[in-house]
Order: sequence, then C-alpha cells, then structure tokens
Amino acid sequence: MKSIILVSLLFLLGGCALNKINSSAEMESRIETLESNLGRLSQLVDSLSTTDYSGNEKELLRRIVQLEKQIGELQNNNEELIVNEQIPAPSQDVVIEHNTPENNVFEEYKNIKVHYDQNKYNLAISKFTDFMKKYPNEALTSNAQYWIAESFYALKDLNTALSEFQKVIDFFPDSNKAPDSMYKLGKCYYELDMPDQAKIELNRISTMYPDYERQNLVDELLRKME
Repeated sequence: MKSIILVSLLFLLGGCALNKINSSAEMESRIETLESNLGRLSQLVDSLSTTDYSGNEKELLRRIVQLEKQIGELQNNNEELIVNEQIPAPSQDVVIEHNTPENNVFEEYKNIKVHYDQNKYNLAISKFTDFMKKYPNEALTSNAQYWIAESFYALKDLNTALSEFQKVIDFFPDSNKAPDSMYKLGKCYYELDMPDQAKIELNRISTMYPDYERQNLVDELLRKME
C-alpha cells in the first residue's frame, strides 16, 4: 500500500515544473493546478506512518514544502501580471515615463510583500497597514488588506484573521482577493472547530463568485466536513 502511495506522490510532483507564463489567466490556472496537487499530496502523506519516515518519504515531504513555496511565488508573480495588464499600453508617439505613480506604488507593495514571504508577519502587518493609509484607493489596496489577514492566519491568530479577511469582502467585494478571502474564512472556521459556520461561508462562494478558479479547493474542504 505504501509503495502505491509513494508512486502517486511522485507522479503528482513530477507535473509541477514551472514554465514561462505570460498572462494572469495562465498564472491562475497554474496556481489552481498546484494547489489541487498540494491538497492531494497532503492527504496521501497523512495516510503514511508519521513515526518512522523512510528516506524517500522525507524527500517527498521536502518536495511538498518546495511546492508550497512555488505556489507563493506564483501568487506573487500573478499580482504583478494583473497590475501590468491593468495599465494600458501607451501609443507609439507617447514618451514612456518609467517613474510613474503606478510603478512607485507597485514597487512599494512588492517590497512590503517580501516581509511576508520571509515569514516576518508582524512586520508585514505593520507595513501593509501603513501602505493602506498611504494608498487608500489604489488597485493594490485590497491585496494589502488580504496579506494582513494572511499574516494573522500564519501567526495562528485565527480570530483576528477572520475579521481581517472579512474586511476584504466587505470593503473590496470586486477584488480578485475577495473570493480567496471567503475561502480563507471557511478555513479559519474549520480550524476553529466551527464546521457549521465554515460551511455557510464556503457555500456562499458558488453564489457570489460562480466563476471562482479555485472552487475545487472549496469543494475539497466541504467534503472533509461531510
């Protein structure tokens, strides 16, 4: 049985190579595939003995951590693609001004996001809070609020994370981070052992965001509560 599981893990990990991606749609598709594979991998690893991992199993666990890192990098790159797609291309007779306000905002945002990527969550919360005060109406303001919520989630402060994810939904309902926030609300309630509330939030996603790219993750979490 264990050998079958290991073969399954290797098959899933073998399909995770990263190629050049040129659009946010392609990036979203790649992220969805990686997250789906990660969920399946985690379930398979859970079925292995946790008391005496062999060398192969330890290597698989290490590769799962790498997969999680790849997902984070893809999400970061996707934000850059989305912002770039939102900025219209100038006509040929217009002089391109590289030091535009939009570019400055994005560079500042990226620099703060590095703190989150480096697991400096308290610093990320502080800097993203300042970013939102400085840029209350920018396209990336909703993203900043989302990463504040994710930082509290990473710190295992689930109750605060709940309120912060709710802010994304309440104040930025049209943001690309709104359905992600609703999904994370469901995860928070699930981890707080509040399955009924988790189901309510997760079931709202298909109604409010019927084209949500990660609906498979929502369905997967709902199945765990059946």
